[in-house]
Amino acid sequence: MASAAIERINRTKMRYESAVKDMAGTGIPDRMIEALGAVVQDLFKFEDEGWTLINKLDYENSKGISLSEAKDIAKYLEHQTKVMGGLLGRGLRLKNNHVFGRGYEYKTVDNDKIKPRHQAILDDHENWTTVFSPTALKELNRILYTSGNLFLMYDETEQEFTRLAIDINIENALSHPSDRSRLRYILRSYEDINDLTGESKLVQEWIPTFAHREALKRKRSPKSKKPLLPESLPIGGKGSKKVEVRKDAVIIEKRINKDNGDTWGVADSFSAAPWAVVYSTYLKDGAKLQNALAAISYLVKVKTEAAAKAAGAKISNARVGMAAITGPDTEVQSMPKAGAIDLYEGRPIQAQVAANLDVSTTGIASDPGLGGSYASESALSQPETLAALSRQEDFADLFRQIFHAIGAPTMMINFKRLDADPVHRIIQSLSMVRENGGISQGEYRNASVELLDIEVESDELPKPDAWTGSKASTLEKYINDPDPDNRDGDDGDDGNGTVPGQGKSGSVGSLDDSGNDARNSDRDAGDA
Repeated sequence: MASAAIERINRTKMRYESAVKDMAGTGIPDRMIEALGAVVQDLFKFEDEGWTLINKLDYENSKGISLSEAKDIAKYLEHQTKVMGGLLGRGLRLKNNHVFGRGYEYKTVDNDKIKPRHQAILDDHENWTTVFSPTALKELNRILYTSGNLFLMYDETEQEFTRLAIDINIENALSHPSDRSRLRYILRSYEDINDLTGESKLVQEWIPTFAHREALKRKRSPKSKKPLLPESLPIGGKGSKKVEVRKDAVIIEKRINKDNGDTWGVADSFSAAPWAVVYSTYLKDGAKLQNALAAISYLVKVKTEAAAKAAGAKISNARVGMAAITGPDTEVQSMPKAGAIDLYEGRPIQAQVAANLDVSTTGIASDPGLGGSYASESALSQPETLAALSRQEDFADLFRQIFHAIGAPTMMINFKRLDADPVHRIIQSLSMVRENGGISQGEYRNASVELLDIEVESDELPKPDAWTGSKASTLEKYINDPDPDNRDGDDGDDGNGTVPGQGKSGSVGSLDDSGNDARNSDRDAGDA
C-alpha cells in the first residue's frame, strides 16, 4: 500500500510539473517550485491522515472494528466535521434538515394524553437538552454521523439521562458469548470532581444495557430469589480488578452500519471522509498553483545578458496601461492564465462525498453546476427521502427503548410527513382530488393553508366569487343564465375548439407531468 501511494503521489507531481513547464518554459521560478513542494507535502499528509483511517483497520484478524479503533475514528471525524467543516460539515447539516426539518411530536399510540409523570421527565431541563429537544435530536444524529455508536445512560433514581461519549466514557464492554453484537454491560469511566474541595477521583462502573436487563426479566422465574444482576464484574480479563454493577441505571444504545457479528457501529461519514479530504486538498493545492502561476506575468526572450537586464528593468517599473519598449533581439509576452487550472473539475470528487452520505451533489456543494438549477433543491430526491426515512426509523427504535425505560411503553416519537414534491405540486394534487369529489372544499382549504403556512382570518369557507379569482365573472354568467345562446360568444365554443377561460389570465394549466419536463430535468440533474 505504501509503495502504491508513493507511486501515485509521484505521478501527480510529474503531471503538475509538466503543466507548469508547458506554460512557463524550463525556467521555473523558485516560488512555483515551493508551491509544487507544498502540493506534494499535502498529498503525503493525506496518505497519513486520510486513507490511513481506513487502511489501519485490521480486518484480516478481527471481525469489524475494535473499541480502540472506534475511539480513534470518532475523534478524527468529529474534528473533520466540526473544526474543518467543509463537505462533511455541510453533509451533516443536510441530513439533519432532511430528517428533522418537517418537525416531530411525542404522543401515545392511542393518542391519549401523556401521563403527568412521564411528561415531567420530558420537561426536565437536563433531559430536554440531552434527549428530547429539537437541538438534542440533531446532536444525537451528529453522534451517529461521526461515531456510529450512541449511548444514553438513564438513572432511574434521579430520572435523568446522560450521554456517554465512546472516546471518553466507554472503557470496555461485555457481549453475549455467542453473539458479539449483543452488548450486555458497558464499563463507564468518568472523573468525579468535588465542587467544594476541587478534588477528583476516577469512577468506574458496569452498567447493564436496557435490552439485556429486559431479557433477564423475561427469563427470570417468579419464585427466584437470586439477584437479577451480578454485584460486580472484572474490568478486564480473568483476574483483573472488579468494579460494581449498577442496579439503578441502564444503557440505551444505538449502533449503526454494523455487519453481522460486529460489536461496534461505523459512522455515517466514515466512507465519505477520505474523499472529503481529497477535495479539500484539491482546492487548497489548486489555489496554491494559481497563486504561483500569478507570479509570472511576462515571459521575456532575449539573446544577451544586457538585453535581459534592460527588459527586466522596464517590466519591473511598468504600471497599468504602460508598454515595454525593447530592442530588436528582445521579445516580451504576457503569460496566459485562462484555463490553466480549472478547480471546477473537482466536482466528481464532490459527487463521491455526496454518494457516500446519501445526499445530492447540488445540495452538498451549494452549487447546481454548469447549466443546472436550484429548482432541484425545493424537493428531496428519492434516495435522499429514503435515507431520511431510514434514519427516522433508527430514532423511532431509539425512542421506543427510551420510553420503555421510563415506564411509558405506549409513547412514541412521530415524525411529520416527508414531502417528496414541492408545495405547488401537492396543492395541484389536492385540487384534482377535490374536483373528483375525493375531499370537500373545507378539507382542501385546511390542507392548503397548512402547506402554505397561512394564518387564516376566519373559519368560514370563502364564497365562490372570492375564491375563483379572475374566473368569477365567467362563472357568474353560467350561474345567472344557464342558456348557452345568451352568453357572449367569446366565452363559449367558437367552433375552433375554444372553451371558457382558455388563454386568459387566471386559468389553471394542465396538470400533466409532460408540462413539467424542464423542472423535472433540473431535479434529476441535481440528484446526479
